[in-house]
Amino acid sequence: MTRASALAEEAMKKTPGIKGKLTCLALLLCLAAGGVGLAIWVRSKVRSDLYGDPLPEGAIGRLGTVRFRHPSIGRIAFAPDGKILASASPNGVGGCLWDAATGRPLYRLSLPDGDVSSLRFSHDGKTLVAGGSLGFILADVATGKEIRRLAKRDVAFSRDGNLVSAEISLVSGELLWDVTTDGQRRRLAGLKGLDTGIGLDTGIGFSADGKLFASRRDDTIQFWDVITGQQVRQFTFDHKVTGFSFAPIALAPDGNIVASIGNAEIRLWDVGTGKLLFELEGDDATCTTLAFSLGGKRLASGGASGTVRVWDLSTGKELSRWHVPANGYRSLSSLAFSPDGKVLASVGSNESAIRRWNPTTGKEIDPIVGHTGRVSSLRFAPDGKSLTSFGPDWNVVEWDLVTQRARGGLFCEPLGSTAVGWQKCGAELSPNGNAVAYRRSESDPFVYLWDTVNAKEFGKIAANDRRSEFDEQLELPRFSADGSHLALCTSDSIRLVELETGKEVCRLGGGWPVAFSPDGKLLASAGEVPGNRVSDGGTLPVRLWNAATGKELQSWENKGTYWLVFSPDGKALFAVDGSKSGRLLDTVSGKEILRFEGQFRINSLAFSPSGRMLATSGQISWDLANRDYKRTAVIQLWDVFSGKEIRKIESPQGAVTALAFTPDGRTLASGGADTTILLWDVSGQLK
Repeated sequence: MTRASALAEEAMKKTPGIKGKLTCLALLLCLAAGGVGLAIWVRSKVRSDLYGDPLPEGAIGRLGTVRFRHPSIGRIAFAPDGKILASASPNGVGGCLWDAATGRPLYRLSLPDGDVSSLRFSHDGKTLVAGGSLGFILADVATGKEIRRLAKRDVAFSRDGNLVSAEISLVSGELLWDVTTDGQRRRLAGLKGLDTGIGLDTGIGFSADGKLFASRRDDTIQFWDVITGQQVRQFTFDHKVTGFSFAPIALAPDGNIVASIGNAEIRLWDVGTGKLLFELEGDDATCTTLAFSLGGKRLASGGASGTVRVWDLSTGKELSRWHVPANGYRSLSSLAFSPDGKVLASVGSNESAIRRWNPTTGKEIDPIVGHTGRVSSLRFAPDGKSLTSFGPDWNVVEWDLVTQRARGGLFCEPLGSTAVGWQKCGAELSPNGNAVAYRRSESDPFVYLWDTVNAKEFGKIAANDRRSEFDEQLELPRFSADGSHLALCTSDSIRLVELETGKEVCRLGGGWPVAFSPDGKLLASAGEVPGNRVSDGGTLPVRLWNAATGKELQSWENKGTYWLVFSPDGKALFAVDGSKSGRLLDTVSGKEILRFEGQFRINSLAFSPSGRMLATSGQISWDLANRDYKRTAVIQLWDVFSGKEIRKIESPQGAVTALAFTPDGRTLASGGADTTILLWDVSGQLK
């Protein structure tokens, strides 16, 4: 049986009614010869992806999965019964309640803008509180609906189930809290004159008997009498050695033990006596997160190097250790034990995927296939039957568009450094998806070339970074359209290097972004002109160069440029000259052809193969109330000849960070911040 026929049979099983099943059956033979477009059409009629999750309106396919996926997850927590897992993301991205067994999203949560410092279930599991410095929401776990909002700094649940919210009084510098049962505001002594909450992380939790409330200020953990508000105990630890302003601390679920980080070890204290119980050896790099098991018998620690360690708290011995693979961001931001202790969930800094592990063996449960973070590059094969994707997680994935499954994924672990992320070092996927150019770290003197097919390094080019006391510049790579040359760019210079020989062809004036024309003969750049810097009142012109000789051909004045892309015939250049607007420029005459005025900040863009249509992506931020945001990604399709919008697509991907058309121009792929790639039918858009 072919993959196409298997796909059709799957469609028959999921399509209700006799008529629908007969339609799918009639397509079995057509699928074998009809190729990708027809296969995608069949799946679109099923209106679900490979995992049975519904597709958004207008989408005809999804590469990857929405299960345990949400943009830029910052905190995770299990419900007391272990059936639900909650996640929360900062900066208004929101949160989600998941089926802990399957990863199916149950409810989406709208959260206040800003950071996410707390994510907690009530002890009966019926209520969730989530939020940070700009406020919190209380949500009904059974329905996902918001109960009310709290404009407080931090929150916790007491042992009897009452909600306690703590806030900083900006006038007096005192810490106050509210208990929902009586609405009283109690003052915690000893914090008068506090610098408006700077250096304070409140709401750690309660002691086992509910009589003490734990908070934190700088390098001190303080315990307060719930009734009198008096401080009764404190522990001091050295957070300066961690390299973070706030080293992670955690209170055991029974409230009897508190864990802190200091001097590269984990310290465990007895809350009742104040006695130091253990000093556990810390991670090789900075420890960034801690989590107790429900019974308090085990402690998990996660580090900046991506290492997870699990400890037996009765003996202080390490039980297991493993490294989280395919994590280009490396640093772990949150860990959570399931109530039965059989699952340890983790999420990396800025990642969009929750991973689950057996804490005894360190083996991953349902290993991830695809990306763990946003998708930043998309490349279709010339025959349109496969798609290669790449992202800051250093994962290169080839997708079969007939089956919509990953043919294979290559995690380029050697590409990343433990301390420096993709955003700083720069990485570029070649047009055919067979190579990646990258920097290992800011201090590395080479730009490396990685073969994504054979998983090995095949070359390196000496970097030539121009650095000064005030301006540290790394050369960022950009491939030519045929993959034969590489542009290495700083604000001061652009070096064109031939990959086969490693020789420098020419050197141009600096700038970023840069773009090669499809035939590789032209290169466009945007950046400051020597002697006319922006700081001195200068502009950031867009300049057009002869890529062979380095001669400047055209120049256009511009206030700022975020994106540059050539039309397929190379006769026009689209420059995003502001967060929402762009210009179409004639590369021969230098004249402005058309100006596009968009409604949203442009995150990515792509021309259709015919050059008639331009796709851009942006984001709507709906201000619901009191700085509470709901963000929706938007894709706009434009008629290049008229500059008019011809279609608007709302995508549930959080943000659309990459766009690409199939070679026939009938399908548009959008890569999202939620790790997924959606396929949209755009045929017939231009009449």
